[in-house]
Amino acid sequence: MPNYLPDSQLQDCETWAREDSAYHIEADLQLACSLSHHIVPQLAKVTSALPVSQQIYELDRLDSVMEKHLQHWFSVESPSGLSQVARVVLKGWALEGAFRVKQVRFERFPSDETRADAIFAAISFIEQMKLVATSGYLRFISDDAAIVLSRAGLFFSKIFNDVPSTLKALIVQSMTMVHSFCTESSRGDPELTAAFVARFFGGLLSTLKAESRAQSPAAVIAEATSIPIASSEGHTQAEDFNFDLVSLPNSCLIVRQSKVPDMARMVSSKVMQSQAWTTLNH
Repeated sequence: MPNYLPDSQLQDCETWAREDSAYHIEADLQLACSLSHHIVPQLAKVTSALPVSQQIYELDRLDSVMEKHLQHWFSVESPSGLSQVARVVLKGWALEGAFRVKQVRFERFPSDETRADAIFAAISFIEQMKLVATSGYLRFISDDAAIVLSRAGLFFSKIFNDVPSTLKALIVQSMTMVHSFCTESSRGDPELTAAFVARFFGGLLSTLKAESRAQSPAAVIAEATSIPIASSEGHTQAEDFNFDLVSLPNSCLIVRQSKVPDMARMVSSKVMQSQAWTTLNH
């Protein structure tokens, strides 16, 4: 392997990028933004070989790094100097990094709460990638996007049977969203990377549909929460999936209450937190 500069020797890239603002070289700011959340090598060191207390400390620290990064570069109150398109794309990568930290935390310390945190982080990432696709830039980053989107899809498929109906509805909505914007980005060319990703998510959705029908849930509707679902073309809608959901004419789903009341309350809280975070950062 070639020599490289250790993370410990990296200087403050943002200070360097802003040293002479008269030139305003946005590429330097984009590089500084990317490097300021370069956490993959650090996250790879958080293994089960470490003491539990150290694993928790490192994951808390990386969570904090990502929260500060998102607030610093993408909040309305903190203009970054990045163009609108750059903000959209770079925020997508940042949210993917935040999801990755949550996913590792769930894998190390599985619980209802860590699973829900990872799910909502993945949903935020996917919603941002839809904006990337809408801006027309998905085709320029299609290879990298295919990897990170597929990772989110596999995560959803692995935990799907372990979550309540409320979260299942949100997962289906997000996976359908990926299928939709990747289908649109492929522009009818089946050989483009986006088309492969669309087919991958279509396969995942079909598998989840089959598994859900096989389970034949028999719960009775008690309390209900309505969740708006995004429209999608080219694949089965979320309401076509037998996820113990009842379709309504106003394009909403009524979801049967979770069998675990604490989980239902936690999911409701997470939904509100996610909506508040989205409002803050758009």
